Amino acid sequence: FQVNTEISGPSDGVTGHVQETTTSNFELKECQPNPVTDRATITFVSQATSEVTLRVVDLNGNVVATLVNDVLPAGSHSVQFNTSEHNMNSSLYYYVLSAPGFTDTKPLMLVK
Repeated sequence: FQVNTEISGPSDGVTGHVQETTTSNFELKECQPNPVTDRATITFVSQATSEVTLRVVDLNGNVVATLVNDVLPAGSHSVQFNTSEHNMNSSLYYYVLSAPGFTDTKPLMLVK
């Protein structure tokens, strides 16, 4: 994400302008395929070594599976997710990537 901040000074004709840009160190990509029938690949990218958690949750927020809970190096990471190992029914789920200062969530539709 990007944050742009503009600051204007008092009405005495003096104006200041500050632009600040913050880019996340993580990117959570769409799982493939989606909808999922039995297996999916979830990919994310980190720009620095960090403690990362990747979970799948149901519509009530209950954790169905914890796919990653580890310190990972910078780079692209792919996780294979086998839905049959987690006793999941056809429904909408979400996969959630969490790291210090970052959380992103994307939908995962399971169709059996």
